[in-house]
Amino acid sequence: MQILSEVYRAYGVAEQFRAPVAHRDQLVRAIAQAVKRGKTELLEANTLDLESCREMAVPDLLVEWLKLTPERLQQTIDNLHHIAALPDPLGNSVGRLRVPLGRSP
Repeated sequence: MQILSEVYRAYGVAEQFRAPVAHRDQLVRAIAQAVKRGKTELLEANTLDLESCREMAVPDLLVEWLKLTPERLQQTIDNLHHIAALPDPLGNSVGRLRVPLGRSP
């Protein structure tokens, strides 16, 4: 499976997310491209998975939740591109909150 090998490759380079933001963004865009290239394969594999779910009497609601469609895959690709375009969140502080330890007298 081509897409599976690309997923494993992406997983193997997860440490690179500690790299500069431009490199992390490039990696997220590469994942989006891998999903785009593997759309047909992903949809075919998902169809087989859904058939197995039905044979195992998985509830219809869960099967529908697991179902991939071309639209859902495209939304995933779009979301990955959106994430790559966001400002770097690492090391940023959103605010501070003082939480007392123990009980107050």
